[in-house]
Amino acid sequence: MTNKSERNTAFHEAGHAVAAFCVRQKVRKASIVPKMDTLGHVVHSPLKFGDNGLFDDSPRGIDRAEKRIVICYAGPLASRKFQPRSRWKLGGSGDFDTARMLMAHLQGPDDKYNTLYSKLLWRRAELLVDFRWPEINAVAEALIEHRTLDADALEAAILSGLRNRKQGARK
Repeated sequence: MTNKSERNTAFHEAGHAVAAFCVRQKVRKASIVPKMDTLGHVVHSPLKFGDNGLFDDSPRGIDRAEKRIVICYAGPLASRKFQPRSRWKLGGSGDFDTARMLMAHLQGPDDKYNTLYSKLLWRRAELLVDFRWPEINAVAEALIEHRTLDADALEAAILSGLRNRKQGARK
């Protein structure tokens, strides 16, 4: 992996990790070590489905699915923010597939409503990436330095980015 590609992957995975942290999904680790068909990955708590593996359409289940969609979108959006001319859509294709699968469970019969619903979740992810950019940057830099971060190291990097944002706001 080239340095440019590695940095882009670090920002992509940092986007996922920070989004998961922000929506209170337990993050176990993040890595930019290539694995089978991915250049990096984030391991977080699994999305819980109802009995027999069926989608849980309770309010709590819907909330979980929405959060997971935002996490899916945050990776490619962080790549886009870091390197707008990158192939962020291609790098996020698996994330978009997962988001589409989850959206299929959430959607009703009204196509106009479904489009707006999807755009709302996309916008939530965009706002999260923009607002949490210092934290994403801190996690990406830590990933570049260490290649893999466990839960404690991720939290330390996120808190470091948060402190940097607060210090920048005071100036």
